[in-house]
Amino acid sequence: MYGEDACYEWQMESEDPLLFRCEPVVPGTPRPYSTARPEPPDRADRLPPSVGRYTRRFVYEGEETHLSFEQGGGHHGSHPHLVHEFLRSIVEDRPSAINAVTAADWTAAGICAHASAMRGGARVEIPAFDGTAA
Repeated sequence: MYGEDACYEWQMESEDPLLFRCEPVVPGTPRPYSTARPEPPDRADRLPPSVGRYTRRFVYEGEETHLSFEQGGGHHGSHPHLVHEFLRSIVEDRPSAINAVTAADWTAAGICAHASAMRGGARVEIPAFDGTAA
């Protein structure tokens, strides 16, 4: 997320995000900034224990200790929350909070960003899935 006075960037799976904070604008001078790496909270407490353990990466215990048996922590712990919400919506016979349009919007942005990068940064329009123009 980018704003006028700060931006928040998610990094790779093994790194905490970066928070950039800018000093006020002073015409004619470079704008100083600072960086921090805030550790996002682990919200496993909002999930049943059997699912919450997957918000962080771990390797199976016992004989299966090779890193190829690593589990959990995908996209900084969001996967268990997404799956839990989807399954609860089925069990509770209600629409999921993350509906098909929202999921398509989230996915399309990443696909279009990749397509842009593969074309040297060319503009790629992100389609709208709710019937409106992008």
